Amino acid sequence: MENIEKHMHYPVSKDRLMNDLYAICQWERLSGTAEELKAFHYVEKQLKAVGAETQLIFHDAYISLPVSGKLVVNGRDYACHTASMAKSTPPEGVVGQLVYAGGEPEAITAELCRGKIVVLGGAADFHKIHKAWKAGARGVVGCPGEYIHEKIISNAWGSPTPTTRDLIPDIPYVSVTQQLHEEIVHIAQTQLVDAHLTTVVDTGWRKIPLLFADIRANEPTDDFVLFSGHLDSWYVGATDNGTANCIQIEAALIASMHRDEMKRNLKLAFYSGHSHGRYAGSAWHADNDWLNLHKHCVLNINADIIGGVGATDLTRSIIMPEIKDVAAAFIKAHTGIDFGGGRCGRNGDQSYYIHGVSSAFSSFSKQPRPENPENKLAQTRSGAFDFGWWWHTAEDTVDKVDPDFFLRDAKIFISFALYVLTQPAIPLNFCKAAKELQTLVQYWIERAGDRFDLSLPQAQAQALAEATSGLYAQAPADIDAFNRLQMALGRILVPLNYTTGNLYENDTAIPQPPMPSLKLIDELVKTPAGSAESYDILTELGHRRNFVIDSFDRALSLVNGYLAEQR
Repeated sequence: MENIEKHMHYPVSKDRLMNDLYAICQWERLSGTAEELKAFHYVEKQLKAVGAETQLIFHDAYISLPVSGKLVVNGRDYACHTASMAKSTPPEGVVGQLVYAGGEPEAITAELCRGKIVVLGGAADFHKIHKAWKAGARGVVGCPGEYIHEKIISNAWGSPTPTTRDLIPDIPYVSVTQQLHEEIVHIAQTQLVDAHLTTVVDTGWRKIPLLFADIRANEPTDDFVLFSGHLDSWYVGATDNGTANCIQIEAALIASMHRDEMKRNLKLAFYSGHSHGRYAGSAWHADNDWLNLHKHCVLNINADIIGGVGATDLTRSIIMPEIKDVAAAFIKAHTGIDFGGGRCGRNGDQSYYIHGVSSAFSSFSKQPRPENPENKLAQTRSGAFDFGWWWHTAEDTVDKVDPDFFLRDAKIFISFALYVLTQPAIPLNFCKAAKELQTLVQYWIERAGDRFDLSLPQAQAQALAEATSGLYAQAPADIDAFNRLQMALGRILVPLNYTTGNLYENDTAIPQPPMPSLKLIDELVKTPAGSAESYDILTELGHRRNFVIDSFDRALSLVNGYLAEQR
């Protein structure tokens, strides 16, 4: 990569970052509340002061704020907490026999659960809670570890629709600590007793804020880099997500000093509804500015989990292959750390795959993974070890921020963002994406065996990998034509790699395999060949294969057409 050095020394200020952090962390930022709005007004004021054009809007969102939980067993009141999107009980609560379902989903049956208060073993994830609801349980008790971390039990992406409403389990839920969980499990396994469960959750449609800020290049353009982060939080949320918001403010300041060098605009987005609406803010933005994002957004840089005490692992934030080399170069230059990166998934306000927008980062600086498996187990039981034991608790306060790590992360994000903003040629390498897609098609071929034919996508993927290999060997002669190609390729290859094929609605928050349009192959191979169920699945897979074939065909046509014009 060229021109890295000139982006390494922007005047990022630790004092400014920390001052903004102390200011933002004055307020508990629950989505749609007056305290949260004070934080939005503060951020907007700071952005206006550096010359940003701001727009603070309010939109409808389905938001859920946990209020209280109460669990009584054998006359003892067990300290507990309910969750976002859990069901409120009647004021008198619900009563049912206490039963233990263990840690495996297969044990959660109607025979065991109907009419009962069900204690789950292991992590009480969406799938177990949803299954207990469908099995007729009256309530669910889970255990996140040594500490109770706030959580949301919905897997609807953003606000629900008639189609996704079923992904919000309509059941009371509470979490208890590991120590109390062990006591409750012992009671459930040795005694025939009732549990009395009461939950209060403030859930419904309400207005939440969404703040945009634009730093426009001196040279007029409609294209932009999106720098996004959620401003809502659990409690005062210093590392999640106050530090990221401060970096966004600092990025606006630095970018405002370099408008004459910028080839595209910087758009900052500050969301509400991330924590209490399953990414409701970014999902609303994705739905209501679809065409603009599809036509003009070059890259989404998302900032989350920044600068925590002990956060020395910078190797695992999510990244798309076409931008990974640029990100790795800046992380290496600033820290000497080799960035491996992880696959972009269904988390972290990643609402822009459907627009074909490439993405860099989300939760960024993490706690190091312990080498000893026993220590890893212990830390995992203590909570979300990637983000620190304080994550999603009242202890996520400013003292959990390491100012030097905070500055380190800010320099990485800002130098990376300014590089993308100022390069004449959009610095995405879709040869990397094409090669990954070639590998993924082969993966699905091996999964399918002789049950489903992917020979045409296999040939197309190989052809695309070969065709794109010549795109990035030298600087383009016609930068405008090259940039148009880059944008058009992203609009095809990002959805192919990361969506099920619906470009107008985000997929759910349920984890997806790579190239999720072909995920039914996993279900196909579980069925007997020639069975009615297998034919149903094959019919659906035929539709999905057409999406894959068409995507590869359009991408090949674009690349071959561009190469022909450049000869």
